[in-house]
Amino acid sequence: MYPAVNMCKRITAWALQVVPGLDKKKASADSASLVEVGPRVCLNPIKIFGGSFGGPVLFDNPHFVSPNRVSYAAVAMFLCMHVRHFDHDAAQRPQGLY
Repeated sequence: MYPAVNMCKRITAWALQVVPGLDKKKASADSASLVEVGPRVCLNPIKIFGGSFGGPVLFDNPHFVSPNRVSYAAVAMFLCMHVRHFDHDAAQRPQGLY
């Protein structure tokens, strides 16, 4: 496993395998190559505790945004646009006809 931290504050791990060169008689470190075997793993740590399920907090990710908060913000933006559109239509209607 080869772990790395990218710019998005996530931990990405690759599973790599050393493959010898095509020439079996002259196998050397120079002819070997790395091949990715298996899927990549991308982790977004939220909190890391000192114990199994509790204890002192060793790491807290201030950039983490809950998926529920993202969904709530999207719905709120949609409703805000819809209410503005509804109010705009009501303002343009003549008042005595309805």
